[in-house]
Amino acid sequence: MRLVQDVAIDLFETGGYDVTTIEAIADASGVSAATIYRHFGNKESIVLWDEQDRTIDAELGARLGRQPPLEAFRDAAIAAYGGRTDSDELRRRLKLVYTHPTILGVAAQDEARHRAELADAIAQVDGRSRRTINDGVIAAIALAALDVAFTHWQSANPEQRLVDLIAEAFAAVTGP
Repeated sequence: MRLVQDVAIDLFETGGYDVTTIEAIADASGVSAATIYRHFGNKESIVLWDEQDRTIDAELGARLGRQPPLEAFRDAAIAAYGGRTDSDELRRRLKLVYTHPTILGVAAQDEARHRAELADAIAQVDGRSRRTINDGVIAAIALAALDVAFTHWQSANPEQRLVDLIAEAFAAVTGP
């Protein structure tokens, strides 16, 4: 599905996001529209899909419980994003996210789901079956710090490293 995403990003950037159809993406990628709809569901999800989502989950799983939650999330994000070899593609996708309200809206819905999952994980490592408001706030802060780093990075000097911005965003919350 990475091919479909790459083709779609090219089409969105050259022809415009709003006018590019899934059918056009299917024609250009050689993958049927039905397969694209089945895998992604909509154009927004094509932009938001990240084949490396499991990496940050694994990094977080290795740290949560051994470190305070915000530090665990920061270190997991730095490890996961620092090891990426597709920074240019990630930056292109983030630019689309932050410039198209429909994509940003779906991203916000995804973030709400991720916030609940992270809050549940925090509660679980603390031996609780239900999350508290504190867990939700910690999860929201972690995701907000990552979002601020993404926002700055996608519009920053291309030499700026994402991991440095992640560290800076979390330092603003937790201190150096």
